[in-house]
Amino acid sequence: MRTVATSGVLSAIMAALCWGSATVMSKFVIGTVNAILLLGLQLAASVLVLWAIVLCKNLRPTTLKNRWQFASLGLLEPWLAYLLGLIGLSKTEAIGATLIQSSEAILILAIGAIIARKLPNKKITILSFVGFLGLILSLGVFELKESGDNNYWSMFLISLGTAIAAIYVILSSKIAGKAHPIYIVALQQTVALLLTGALLLLNWHINTEEINLPSDASTWLIIIASGLIQFAIGFSLYIYALQTLTANLAGSFLNLTPIFGIACAVLFLGERMSHIQIAGAVLVIAAVTLINKGGGSGHVKS
Repeated sequence: MRTVATSGVLSAIMAALCWGSATVMSKFVIGTVNAILLLGLQLAASVLVLWAIVLCKNLRPTTLKNRWQFASLGLLEPWLAYLLGLIGLSKTEAIGATLIQSSEAILILAIGAIIARKLPNKKITILSFVGFLGLILSLGVFELKESGDNNYWSMFLISLGTAIAAIYVILSSKIAGKAHPIYIVALQQTVALLLTGALLLLNWHINTEEINLPSDASTWLIIIASGLIQFAIGFSLYIYALQTLTANLAGSFLNLTPIFGIACAVLFLGERMSHIQIAGAVLVIAAVTLINKGGGSGHVKS
């Protein structure tokens, strides 16, 4: 049981690393590629690799009922959550986006309590709020350098996408053990890819604008890499984590997403890190470490 819990924790941490770094990669190319097109290309790269693994490993499909459950959750995430997030990301900094998205952990806690009509473990509750306080302190970097309605609207879209992602995690935790993580993710992302393709065609029909594909190899490389890291690897790791940990415990590690995202944004995008942001990051790391201290006893799925 202890080994299973440890692997689940490591998977959740690695998923946070994937999502934090991929957000920065997306920000790097979002100025040259339409947000809907970017999502479609990222999903296409991920779906191709995922189904190749499914075929190579001969992963058996589950029952028709379970397949419908998996597919329906693809509507929430990655499709709607990431579509809103990428549109918002085009108008705000990568650091800001990762900070907003990391509130997913506290949203999972709150929404889960409402659905279950039961408060989670007291330790996780308190430490999750401490982690959230760290995120609030980190928002000192959010001084809306691009002031105006567009910036507020972008933050709203990212926040809405984050809330949808939290609902996805709670619902996924109930069905995560019914099939192999890679099969679940492949099915969900195929649905998201089809919807994104339909949206692209609709957007092209309404606006009659030409859909311009990336023109240089480096942009293609970043798009493909971000798609694989964010969707294929990140989601597979997190679904595995949900198979071994409760949604609340797995969700607590999402607090690490901004830490990884901020580090990548500072290193690769030249975005600045304030003293308040550093203090917030310390709080987040401390909260997540304490949550996991003792192996998350009492919070591991049987």
